[in-house]
Amino acid sequence: MIGFGLCLGLFLRRASFVRRWAVLIFGIAWTAVIGVNVGRYCSLEAAVSKHEYEKVEGLITEYHALEERQHGMESFVVNEQQFKFSDGDVAPGFKLSRRRGSPLDVGTFVSMTLVDRTIVRLEICRAPGLMTR
Repeated sequence: MIGFGLCLGLFLRRASFVRRWAVLIFGIAWTAVIGVNVGRYCSLEAAVSKHEYEKVEGLITEYHALEERQHGMESFVVNEQQFKFSDGDVAPGFKLSRRRGSPLDVGTFVSMTLVDRTIVRLEICRAPGLMTR
């Protein structure tokens, strides 16, 4: 990482004033985004270790998947509770879309561990009573 920074610094010495500032602003913004997400991950992990979570179990009764070139949110319903996610989201939690290989589908029995509506653990079972990860 340090080597990349040094190479980038040498490259930017020859770059225009605007390009140097653009790279600096992008680097600061990206660092802030990563920092916020690390903070979210740590708070989710702390909540799970303190047993401050909710368990939801049941069959998936609805599943809305996106087509190959669509953008937006996928969603599914378990016990009349809707859960939405996007594989483009950088926040922690489950967000694997069907086009990226999600095993979720209508009729699948799931057990989810939730912290503030974020899925922090998802167990999938082919038949109730036989939970697997």
